[in-house]
Amino acid sequence: MFPRTLHALAGLALCIALAGCSGNYKFDDGDYRPLGTPQILNRGN
Repeated sequence: MFPRTLHALAGLALCIALAGCSGNYKFDDGDYRPLGTPQILNRGN
């Protein structure tokens, strides 16, 4: 029974890891920018 539980937990961890890797690029809207991209500031122009 232990190997079945271990495989289930490993599969769940794999699904969570794969979902987390694509999480940053799921949304598409006007305010979207990837993490680490500097924000452009237009001051007084």
